Order: sequence, then structure tokens, then C-alpha cells
Amino acid sequence: MNHLKRFSILISIIGFMLVTLVGCDQRPSVVVGGTTYDIDDLKAEDPGAYGRLQNEYNQNLMNALQNLAAQKIWERGAEEKGLSVEDYKNQIRTSIPEATEEEIRQTYDQFKSSPNFTGESYAALRDRIANHLQSQRADIALRSEFQQLVENYGFDVQPAPILRQEVAVGDDPVRLNPDAPVTVVEFSDFDCYFCRKVQPTAARLRAEYGDKLRWVVKDFPLDQLHPDARGAHLVANCVYRQDQNSYWKFFDEVFRRGTENREQTMQRENLIALAGTLGIDMQELQNCLDDPAINQEINDDIQYGQTIGVGGTPAFFINGIFLDGARPYEDFKEVIEAEL
Repeated sequence: MNHLKRFSILISIIGFMLVTLVGCDQRPSVVVGGTTYDIDDLKAEDPGAYGRLQNEYNQNLMNALQNLAAQKIWERGAEEKGLSVEDYKNQIRTSIPEATEEEIRQTYDQFKSSPNFTGESYAALRDRIANHLQSQRADIALRSEFQQLVENYGFDVQPAPILRQEVAVGDDPVRLNPDAPVTVVEFSDFDCYFCRKVQPTAARLRAEYGDKLRWVVKDFPLDQLHPDARGAHLVANCVYRQDQNSYWKFFDEVFRRGTENREQTMQRENLIALAGTLGIDMQELQNCLDDPAINQEINDDIQYGQTIGVGGTPAFFINGIFLDGARPYEDFKEVIEAEL
């Protein structure tokens, strides 16, 4: 390799290092037409996305700090015993008595009755079972020792405050207690699979917490993905104009029927027929469906949702704390319990 080529490579490496180092001191940004946008612009123009970003960052940071705290606790315990952390943990593991032959046999007999059993003999599995039992006992012993160290040294978690998005309710449909301490605002799409999927969870939460909740629904049909959804939202809003209790019956029934037969449920004539079973004045319903204002109400909900960071359905705000998607029951419960 000649000197000129070596010099060129060296300059390239130095240039890369300089770019990397300069970048370390800068915040992420994008440049459009010579204008730079960074996190301050995101916060100003899309507060919902900014809030979710900050909450996710804080949660990841808290997880990392808890892992660091656990390591520091083990280090303190090991230092008191004059050991390294690994030697300390190995001392605990090796102090566990080995499983007896009777315990290994009992575990094998239990495994034989499971659907995962593939016919191996006791002799073939004996050592694997023994190692499994020993590993389980070691894990239990380590957790017990760690808990004792926590009691000795103390361990306090101080999470960052969760960023909340103020969500206006206005004249949207409300069920349960209008003065409840916890408000759940649901942005939903009648033809959305995940919106249907989350409804049993939502019903379970309402049944469990009752008057502690104010449950609000806003329209968010994803027109490009679900072209039939808007028709259901139009009928629902016209039902709501006549009677709020009928609206909730319609809301629940559309999702229930959609689970059984989505295509049939979303047909306009079937949606109107469903409204008719709820005692709705059909002429008034038709007049409402012909009113451009009802369509605008749906557009207003969509536009409002977008301004606070909603990009898909279902989306929930629990006292302003954002949860997206068909989350498991436990995720909702954790937030609600913290708010009560």
C-alpha cells in the first residue's frame, strides 16, 4: 500500500471520528429545506408523541437504574463477606442440598402426565430433572438472599412523574360516573380488529371499578384501512343524538356482532336495523344521517385525536396517561390503581 493511499485512509478515519464525536454532543435533529427541527419542535407541534417518547424514555431509564441498584446491593453484600459478587452467588448456589431420588422420581411422574411428555424413560431424564430442580432451588435461594440484602441496605424507587395529556371530553358519550376520579377516554374504530379484541377487557374494567370510572368514547374511524367503519360511526352518533343509553347498547352490540361476522355487521342496512331494535325513531335517524354536521363531528374527533398524538386504534387516555393498542387487562389495571 503506497503512502498516499495510507494517508487518505487515515484522513477518512479521523474525519469519521470527528463527525462521531461532534454528534455525541448534539441532540437528534432533522433538517428540511435548511431548517433544523429537534425535540423542542416535537414538543411544541406534537405534544402527544413527545409525551409518549418521554414516558418510554423514563421507563427504560428506570429499568436500567433498577438493574444498577440490584448490582450495587449484591456488591455490598459480597464486600461484607470479603467475596466477589460471582463467588458470593456461587456460595449460595452450592449451599443448596441436592434433590433426593424421591423428589426427582415425583417430578418425573408429574411430567409423564403432561401433554409435552414424549415417552423418555426415567433413566434418560433423571439427570436433566435433577439439574432443573437444583436450578429452581438456587434461584429461590438467590431471591431470598437478595430480599434480605434489600431489607438490610434499603431500596427506594423514585420514578419520574408521568407526562399527561389533557384530553377534552366535551359532549362525547359518557358512561358510568361523570364525576369519577378516573376518566378513561377511548378512541375507537367500529371496524378495527384490535378495537373488538379489547372490548372484553374494557367491559371487565368497567364491571370491576364501576363508579370509580368515567368512560368516554371518541370516534376515530381509520377510513383508508376500514372504509366501512365511518358508516357505523354515523349511525352510532345519530343514535346518541336521540338517547345516550341506546348509544351504548349500539356500541357494545356492533363490536359483539363484528366478532362473529364483521362483513355482515358493517353493512349499512344492518347497522340501521340494529338501531331500530333499540327503540330509535327511524325517521329522525334518517334525517340525522342526511345531516352533514354529524359527519363533521366524526372528523372533529379524528382531527382532535391527531393533535394529541393518536395515530391508530384503539387508543386510551387514563387521566391523560396514554395507552395504545389492545393492551392486556393488567396494563390498564396498573394505571387505574395508581390513579385511585
